[in-house]
Amino acid sequence: MSAKFTETLRYIKEELAPKILDKIENGNPADLGSNVFTNACNLVYEVSGGVYEFDLYEEYVNLVINYTEKITKPRLLQSEGRNLLVNLYKSWKKHKVLVHWLKRIFYHLDTSFILKEFEFTPIVPMGLQIFKTEIFDYSKRKICKALFEQIHNEREGNDSNASCVRKCLSCLREIFVSNPSLTKRKNQKKIICEGIPDYKFSKKIVENPYLQKTKLYYASKPIGWMSSLLIPTNFQEALKIFEEEADKIRDYEDLQNKVLNIIAEEIVKRVALSLAEMPEIGKIRMFDQDKRDEVKMLFEIFKNYEIIFQSIIPEFELYIEKKGLEIISDEKLQQDPIEYTRSILKYKAEIDELINYSFSNHFTFQKSSSFAFRNFINKFSCSASNVVYYSDYMMKKGLIGLSDIEIDIRLSEISIIFTLLYDKDIFISHYARFLAKRLLDKTSISNDAEQILIEKLKVEGGHAIVNKIYSIYQDFSLSEVITAEFNQNYNQDRPHEIQFSAQVLKSGCWPGISSEICLLPYEIQVLAKEFSLFYKHKYGGRSITWTTGLGTFEICSLFSNKNYNFIVNPYQAVILLMFNNGNAYSVRELRENSKLSDNTFKANFIKFFSPKSKIFNKESKGKTLNDEELVTINENFKAAMVRINCIPKKTVRVTKPSHNEEVVVISERKQMLDAIIVKIAKARRVIKHQELVSEVLEEVKSFKPQPNMIKAQIESLIEREFLARDANDLSAYNYIP
Repeated sequence: MSAKFTETLRYIKEELAPKILDKIENGNPADLGSNVFTNACNLVYEVSGGVYEFDLYEEYVNLVINYTEKITKPRLLQSEGRNLLVNLYKSWKKHKVLVHWLKRIFYHLDTSFILKEFEFTPIVPMGLQIFKTEIFDYSKRKICKALFEQIHNEREGNDSNASCVRKCLSCLREIFVSNPSLTKRKNQKKIICEGIPDYKFSKKIVENPYLQKTKLYYASKPIGWMSSLLIPTNFQEALKIFEEEADKIRDYEDLQNKVLNIIAEEIVKRVALSLAEMPEIGKIRMFDQDKRDEVKMLFEIFKNYEIIFQSIIPEFELYIEKKGLEIISDEKLQQDPIEYTRSILKYKAEIDELINYSFSNHFTFQKSSSFAFRNFINKFSCSASNVVYYSDYMMKKGLIGLSDIEIDIRLSEISIIFTLLYDKDIFISHYARFLAKRLLDKTSISNDAEQILIEKLKVEGGHAIVNKIYSIYQDFSLSEVITAEFNQNYNQDRPHEIQFSAQVLKSGCWPGISSEICLLPYEIQVLAKEFSLFYKHKYGGRSITWTTGLGTFEICSLFSNKNYNFIVNPYQAVILLMFNNGNAYSVRELRENSKLSDNTFKANFIKFFSPKSKIFNKESKGKTLNDEELVTINENFKAAMVRINCIPKKTVRVTKPSHNEEVVVISERKQMLDAIIVKIAKARRVIKHQELVSEVLEEVKSFKPQPNMIKAQIESLIEREFLARDANDLSAYNYIP
């Protein structure tokens, strides 16, 4: 053995090691200065190589063992109870410091000797393993006993030092890792041990006993004490218990979840099932405005435990449905579609706010809310049509003055209610009719809003359901392009005062909007004929059928040296333009010349005598029209607005679908069921009855078919030889190609 190697060992063992150990116990080894460790590392490097590497490795191991035997072990043997746990944590902390600084001295052994001699454990794992074998394994029964006694004392409130258990468990978590490494993060004095967790060892020593003792502890608690935790005035105490338990084992995430679940399960199993009968709580009353803070606190305690939701969710749904039924049963609201829908939206916003505030928007409560709203909304047969009326109102007036963000919110509300409706096909049928009327009459506030709502409905209901109204809007957009092209190419011989626009609509996509035929003015008839020829030439022989009763006219007229623009429908336009050829007509002459029926003529003509649009004078008063009375132009007509809408407003009345509408809806539903049943049967070839019914229910999105209706269509398909009963199994069907 060389003199230099001998001197190096002597220096490390007799001079440097005592200084390091002293600083570990009474200061910080870093106080020795980095030069001391650098020089020692260089000395080890100079003598390492050959036969001396094993001796250096052995010296490192002996240094660590001597420290544990002479300092750490005696300290722990003299300790009991909480002091033992405190000393264990401190000893482990100092042991990590020792290994960390010794590694800086014996660093080269990891890069040379250890790499060549694979049977030797690297420097850091070896140093940390010594603590586990010499300290923990030697005293583990004593340590575990002290640990669980301390846990019990903290639960009973006999020890205010709540961090003792947490620090001890954190220490054990680091001891129970394999292939450990030490990390000292920047700006932190703490040295952290990281590695692969040894779950088997940890489960045996800590987890299983911890869970067992936790269950026994809370199972032994009196039922009165457990019940008191669920009284609103004691929620804070219950929350404190959960927080303290979680804090003890915050470094053991898996163990933490299991422990908290055990506590929650014990409370719920013994108390929560009778929660509804507890007068101090009353779950439904807790959902009221003045109890939301208590609900929030209750949720904070049990938010990770689905078992408690099984007790709360049914009451929450009952609470929603109870108030919801009051809304849909209100006769005044039933007759006012706008207020009816507005009340539901307001109530939906209140429940959403409750879920957000008290339940942190938890998915389970969102799903429960949707289920409850769907239940009560669909108990009123006119809910779908009422929402359509509300949508029509919003598109005509309700969105005026709102910002883009507010508009998006209002439209989203409509699409959300749409998802709650069972009769989506009825909604789409009514919505298509109202959309067509808005587009034709140009009464929609914003075409962008129309498109946004259609897109939202498509996202919520699917393209197949919304395709009908989507095609209507596409036709409307295309019509603007076609009209612009026509006006550009056919403007030479047209009177300059006439501006023409036509809506070209595919007859199969648009709903049937009945209207009485109107004899258009000659000038418009000429333009209509030109447009028909233009369209036929452009699209290769497509023919156009004119619906003359729909659309609007904007007629300019001079009264008292002031120009006014009157917005009228085609029937009113015919009547107005007659006065270009005369100043006075009898009511009979106007009706006969217009070729209108009595009801249509009166409904549209009487609007010209209202105070805001009194264009004509007549001999009788009020809404009476006598055939022989004379109608003259009101030369003194004045109005504040330049553009005056004279189109009669229709009174919104909520009525059940007519017999014809019901027949159409039922027919369409039967056709849809036929198509879906055949599609499923064709793919499966042979299918059981219950499986077929289940798949049909999943496939149908536009309405909620009853099993009897599905069964009837299956029988119909059997009669029409699309399906046949299986000869060997009467509960199965075979597809007939």
